Amino acid sequence: MKWLFGLLVAAALGVGAFYGVGLFVVPASVQVSRAAEIDRPASIIYPLLANLRAFNEISPWFDADPKADYEFTGPREGEGQGATWSSSVQEVGAGQQKIIHVTPNQRVEMDHTIGRLAAHSVFALAPGEAGGTKVSWTMRLDCGPSWRNAPCRYLNMIEQQTKARQIDAALAKLKKLAEQLPALEIASLTPQLVTVTAQDFAYVDPETSDDDVSIGKAVADAQAVVSAFLKRNALMPAGPLLSITQKQENDKISLRVGIPYTGATPTTQIEVKTGKTPGGLALKVMNTGSREAMRPVYARIDAYMAAHRLERTGGSWEIFLDDPATTPPAQMRTAIYYPLKM
Repeated sequence: MKWLFGLLVAAALGVGAFYGVGLFVVPASVQVSRAAEIDRPASIIYPLLANLRAFNEISPWFDADPKADYEFTGPREGEGQGATWSSSVQEVGAGQQKIIHVTPNQRVEMDHTIGRLAAHSVFALAPGEAGGTKVSWTMRLDCGPSWRNAPCRYLNMIEQQTKARQIDAALAKLKKLAEQLPALEIASLTPQLVTVTAQDFAYVDPETSDDDVSIGKAVADAQAVVSAFLKRNALMPAGPLLSITQKQENDKISLRVGIPYTGATPTTQIEVKTGKTPGGLALKVMNTGSREAMRPVYARIDAYMAAHRLERTGGSWEIFLDDPATTPPAQMRTAIYYPLKM
């Protein structure tokens, strides 16, 4: 029986040593920090990190089981957005993450719970040495102070190298993903997500060359025709002139140019037709300047849409807040709208 007693004592001492070392020697937190240089502005990279749906495109956990069940909560992106997942793959298991703080184009912080591991990640974006952006990902793995968390501390030490490899792989994917996007600075864009109410409007459908002079003339001619139609039918304008891009190819552009109105819809429609203006969820960008100055704005909006993973559902449209016939081009205020998928 002495040998059994000795075995029990040895086992007790072993367990005590395991928990003692885990509690008093092994740190409660370990940290992994990696970085990558990406040849794109921070404003292009930031949306890929501040949106958990986009983050899944680089996430090491999503890759382990793309068929896991995901549920997203909170805003479309930024602080408060959360995600939970459940997977039968042991490496993925059940988990959740939440964006807890952002500084646009500079910093994103999020908390993760991955199985039994609790982690906190900080993504920092700073000017890169070669003119792009240096993206640093620092992940801290945490365990609580209780003696019960001693196994967690050992696990964190083991996981440290695994997480370093996963972060390196994720940053490589982020670099590849970001460098497929346009190399345009979009930080100065101040778009709004708005819900637009459709209105009755009278319009014509001109087709013209896709150059600024031809487009300007087509819009002016359409405005004159539609204004005369409204006056002839005693209809009151209910908003500014509006131009919708219907089709754009082979240096040609098809437009739908019209004016919203109130009143009984005329039954006789020959040159001018009636219908509804676009409605629903849209991205709105304000621009002041000539039509020539709007082309770079459109390129930046397209880059913004791609980086923020927004999907358009049709042609963009413009609302001229000033009368093109009487306002100097440099002072023209135009609201640009992109219809969005919900």
